[in-house]
This record gives sequence, C-alpha cells and structure tokens, in this order.
Amino acid sequence: MFEMDGAAGAKGAGGVELFSDKDDAPGGVELFGGGGDAPGGVELFGGGGDAPGGVELFGGDDDAPGGVELFGGGGDAPGGVELFGGGDDAPGGVELFGGGDDAPGGVELFGGPAPAPAAPKARALKQGRLAEQGGHVFAKPMSFAFQPIWDLREDRLFGHEALLRTACGDGPETLFAALTPDTIHHFDQRCRTEAIEAAAELGLPGRLSINFLPEAVHDPYRDLQSSLMALGAAGRGAESLIFEAVGRSRSEDPLRLRIIRDVHHEMGLLFSLDDFGGAAPIHLAADLLPDIVKLASPLTRGADRDPGRRRMIRGIVEICADLGITVAAKRLERREEVEAAAECGVELVQGIAVAAVAGSRPDAEDDIRARLARQAA
Repeated sequence: MFEMDGAAGAKGAGGVELFSDKDDAPGGVELFGGGGDAPGGVELFGGGGDAPGGVELFGGDDDAPGGVELFGGGGDAPGGVELFGGGDDAPGGVELFGGGDDAPGGVELFGGPAPAPAAPKARALKQGRLAEQGGHVFAKPMSFAFQPIWDLREDRLFGHEALLRTACGDGPETLFAALTPDTIHHFDQRCRTEAIEAAAELGLPGRLSINFLPEAVHDPYRDLQSSLMALGAAGRGAESLIFEAVGRSRSEDPLRLRIIRDVHHEMGLLFSLDDFGGAAPIHLAADLLPDIVKLASPLTRGADRDPGRRRMIRGIVEICADLGITVAAKRLERREEVEAAAECGVELVQGIAVAAVAGSRPDAEDDIRARLARQAA
C-alpha cells in the first residue's frame, strides 16, 4: 500500500512510503524516510534506517546487507556495493573512495587505511594544517623544460612534453629522492599545474604532455580540478592536455589505472602510457586502451641497424592500430633512428634528432621541419 507524509511510527508494509518520519515499508520502497526501515526494498535518503537485501542511497549510519549503499556514513553493505562510504565495510562487494575501509573478497578503490587515533589536540592541529595546505606540502623549488613532439604522418608539430627539472635546470633525480608518501600527492599536483603555467608563459602551440604518477592520485575527479583551472586560466581547452602515466604502479594496479583513464576521457583529456614494452608491459594496451603509447627506449635505440627490433616495432604498431592507439617513439638521437621509426609506422617522434629539450623557447615548427628535411637530403 502507499503511505505518503506519514506520521511517526506508521507503517506501509509491502508498499511504498514517501517522506515519512521513523516509518517502515518492509518489502517496499521508502523515500526520504527518517529512521525508517525498508527491508527487501529500496530506501533513499534515509537517516539511520536499514534496507537489508535492497538499495540504500545517501543513508546515514545505515546498513544495506546484500544490496547497494551509496554515500553512506559509517554503514555496512556486506555482499553489495558501497560508494563513497566513510569508515564502512563492503565484504564481498565493491567499495569506491572509502576512507579507512574494508572490502574483503571484493574491490576497494582509493581507500585509505584507517588512521591511528590521535590525541584531540594533535588531531585538531593536524586537521587545521591540512585544511590550510591541502595536504603535506612538497616545498622544493622546481622548473620545467619542454621538448617538441613531431607528427611524422602530418609533417607538423604535434605538441610538447613537459620535463621536470630542478630550479637550476638539472635533472629531477634530487626532487624524486626527496619524495615521501606524505608529499607525493602534493608533488604530483604541483607538477601538473606548474607545467601548464610554464607552457602558457612560453605560448607553446599544440598539445601539452605531462607525466603523472598513478600512485599519487587520491581521487581522479578532484585531482584534476587544479589542472583544469590552470588550463582555463591559460585559455586552453581540455583536449589540448595529455596525461602520461609513468612509474612502476602502472602494471601493479591496472584496475586503478583504468578508472583514472576513464575519468580523464570523461573530462576530455588524452591518456598516454610511457615506456611501453619496458616498465609498462605490452598487455596494458589491451587492458587500458590508452590514446597513445610511447615506446621504451631500448626498443627504438639502434633500430635502424637491427632488423629484429624493427619487426618488433612493426608488430606493436599493427596491434595498436587495431586497438585505435597511436604509437610514439622517444629519445631518438640519430636521423637514422627517426627514419626507422617512420618505416615501422610510428606516428609521433621526439628526441634530439628532432628537437632538443629547451628550458626557454623550444624550436618552432618551421625550424624542425627544415632540420628534418636537411637530414633527409
């Protein structure tokens, strides 16, 4: 039966209950109920209620055993799905973005282990500091250099890769050595926004490729906001940005990386895999379907003198073409390596044989085209 705007303590057994206070709709549907129960049915926006075997959305301190709980605080959805739960358990199911939670037998994405209790004063100080800083700050100064990426098929500039440097222009090794688990997220966020800002200051044309560490991503949606804001301030659209996954975690957690890729695509960004065929195994092409894969340097180095390497590159290019993936080659140091890459069907190339890394203004498109023409003559 139906019960709408029911009084406290009323029941709508086997039916539908809407907007009631402290009510029950066993076997039916309860919407906007306060402290009610909808066993075997659906409970939406319920406070302190239970929907065993059904679906509970936006419930506070609730249980939806065997069903689905979305945005629940302190609740349990054993055997089902729990999204954005705080301090919750979804044994046997799926838990996304949970804080300090458990999903035994299932899948937990982006969940942080439950922190040890802190003294009230220490906790308050920590919360105030994190609220002010947005996390643990990576304070070391950094800069960026840029290397042009050339489109062999179109014979034009495709874009630039942002390469991290110290403030003195040295390689990033000392910056990586200073990273800790507490600072890696802030470091990654800084790299993204500062690379976009540096490229905007130079007025670089084409797409911008920025490396990122998948293990530094806390929340794929939120972590993109600062980048999108920087893009907007630079007058660039999301389609001009490529995020290139680097680091060992790419192969260790492909499910996490697939979710990150999906969010990037949803936002209109391109997704690339670095070191493909090296630290990034070839099977990730099928697992992730990235927009671009950048071949590992050992595959392309000396390929002009090695028929076996050329056969491998051609095989990768053919597979990627079937999957709709563009293949790029990096660190090409000699004209012959560029020619071998072109012969094998590689579309995008970069390296000193194409254009050098520059901390100021990189080579312009006409200069690169003229250099490549001279090399081919």
